[in-house]
Amino acid sequence: MNSPVRIFIATHKDFTAKLPDIYTPILVGSNVNSAAQAMLRDNSGEQIADRNPSFCELTALYWIWKNDSAAITGLVHYRRFFSGLSSGRGGLTPNLLSEKEVHKFLDNFDIIIANPSVHDSKTVYEQYRDAHHIQDLEKCRNVIAQQCPDYLSDFDAVMASYSFSGFNMFVAKKPLVDNYCSWLFPILFELEELCDISSYDSYQSRIYGFIAERLFNVWLQKNQLRCLNSRVHRIDKKRSPLSIKRRLQLWRRYYSK
Repeated sequence: MNSPVRIFIATHKDFTAKLPDIYTPILVGSNVNSAAQAMLRDNSGEQIADRNPSFCELTALYWIWKNDSAAITGLVHYRRFFSGLSSGRGGLTPNLLSEKEVHKFLDNFDIIIANPSVHDSKTVYEQYRDAHHIQDLEKCRNVIAQQCPDYLSDFDAVMASYSFSGFNMFVAKKPLVDNYCSWLFPILFELEELCDISSYDSYQSRIYGFIAERLFNVWLQKNQLRCLNSRVHRIDKKRSPLSIKRRLQLWRRYYSK
């Protein structure tokens, strides 16, 4: 019998789309959010919901780590989902990664992640430098050097590369997710003590979500995980017939194994 799958959808507002049973919306930032819909919230159980303005969807990830026991779990966004094999017409659901596909892919891979974004002209370090406050990323390197120095060479390698998997999205078996969270959050909590973000605007204040996107790739590389790079489906954008064709070709390559 296949293990249960539960993929969480981080949302900061009411989420009414009808989805397959494996998808569960979780309202993030619930301590400061006025959304009224009755749904799972990140301020129940053991939680860090009050950190949502700077941790973004990571407050949902923390909740998953501490409170959920599904054998296979994942995190997506209310606008971003992993694409499934079906290209049927008629709305959101036909394009979602299905439970059957999750089991099929995790038979051959350790984790499903967002297809990496490639920048030919800038390294990951340079991208962060040009878009955010680089001193925060440099402080993060210092924390890694102190907490887990065996990850330092992988951190430097990722920073010198030209692509990374973003969005803090994944699907994997729960023990692997627990392993990642037990590494990630101590780094971020210590980094919190070192960074003064009081002058940052609301966008730049999302510092720990931004840094975690990069750290996720460090963890993937260090642990040499077998990653299935999945196309991310934006439900607020239309797909062209050509993009659908290319997506199906990619997925069928793995589905036929």
